[in-house]
Amino acid sequence: MSALTKPRNTPRRGPSLHSVSVFLKDGYSVFVGGLVALDGVDGYAVPGAKRTGLIAAGIYAPKSGSVLSGSASEAVADGATEIDLDCGLFDLDNGSSSDHCTIADVGALAYMLDDHTVSRLSSGASAAGRIVAVSADESAVTVQVGLPGGNLD
Repeated sequence: MSALTKPRNTPRRGPSLHSVSVFLKDGYSVFVGGLVALDGVDGYAVPGAKRTGLIAAGIYAPKSGSVLSGSASEAVADGATEIDLDCGLFDLDNGSSSDHCTIADVGALAYMLDDHTVSRLSSGASAAGRIVAVSADESAVTVQVGLPGGNLD
């Protein structure tokens, strides 16, 4: 799959555990419903992606009225835009047949492929959160996402 280009309706399972506010990194855009991570080098928010050094922070969920377009983007200095993230259990898309999560992966870590897709394979990727469930057709993976979210090691 490829990264989001528009807002996504990301189903939440149960109540929001909590919300956090983070600062967006210069030159990046995030979309409502997209997985947001912190860059482990400078701590600024970026869209979830397949790369090492990211820390899954939550799902972009702006407070009512804070973003009209469904996205936030940064074209000035790092940290000039503060965004709100929701933390909890969310249904993310499952990876391709070679790296997709199955019921056998429940309890293990899911790894980011992009800002809405996860995999069971860690190679070259950062953790998105713990796998809580996998849909019967294996199209969706329920993942516990967010900061602070406990120890993922």
